[in-house]
Amino acid sequence: MDKNFVFTASQAQRGKLENSTKGFVFTVDSLIGAAIIAFAILSFSFTVEQPSRSEAVLERMSIDTLAVMEERGAFDSRNADAINATVNQTLPSFVRYAFIVDYFNVTPTGGLTFDRTLTVNMIPEERDAVYASRPVPIMVNESASSQVKNMTAIAKVRLGVSL
Repeated sequence: MDKNFVFTASQAQRGKLENSTKGFVFTVDSLIGAAIIAFAILSFSFTVEQPSRSEAVLERMSIDTLAVMEERGAFDSRNADAINATVNQTLPSFVRYAFIVDYFNVTPTGGLTFDRTLTVNMIPEERDAVYASRPVPIMVNESASSQVKNMTAIAKVRLGVSL
């Protein structure tokens, strides 16, 4: 038998102790690494900005208000006071709002030419607003006896609401 392969009891004991110490250190390093990775994942997941429930409600409110106003023909008048009155009738009194309406006339060839912008802002500067936007066709009768309506303009409407 080769002398290199013979170990004494103390040498065997010392080798086992070193191996178990290495395993313990490896386990502790693994746990620390896993904790750091978990902390990094959790910190990044909470920093992603998601809209709050109130923002989602405000967005839905502005979209619905635009639909109601379009249905009522509020933008046909091209009058800021008339639009403002319709908004006041549609939204709850505690909601602040702002609207911007850009009117574009439809040319006989089907093109668009800018006409005017109407703006009303009832939102204090320190408050953030949630805006919705939509194009609204402006339809008018060719004559009083005509049942056929023709599109004469397009209004690009942006409505913002805030609590």
